[in-house]
Amino acid sequence: MQRLEEARAFLVAGRDKALQERERFLLWRFHATLGRLYRTAGSSESADQELSAARALIGEMAATIADDVLKECFRHRAFATLSFS
Repeated sequence: MQRLEEARAFLVAGRDKALQERERFLLWRFHATLGRLYRTAGSSESADQELSAARALIGEMAATIADDVLKECFRHRAFATLSFS
């Protein structure tokens, strides 16, 4: 459990720094990873919040891609990282 808390603290710090620096490409990945960590730890509400934030950022970033094929490729691959096996 201590390792999960260490990982959570590291990821929250990274997420906050990415948010501060407006690094959306990193930010959605921090949200996604935190979502997976919270899900593993059994905190469904926190997991849902982080994964929802990741989905929103992925959608915003995809909207900036002019080429439809590249846009869908990005969306497909990014959303795939949010699913659990």
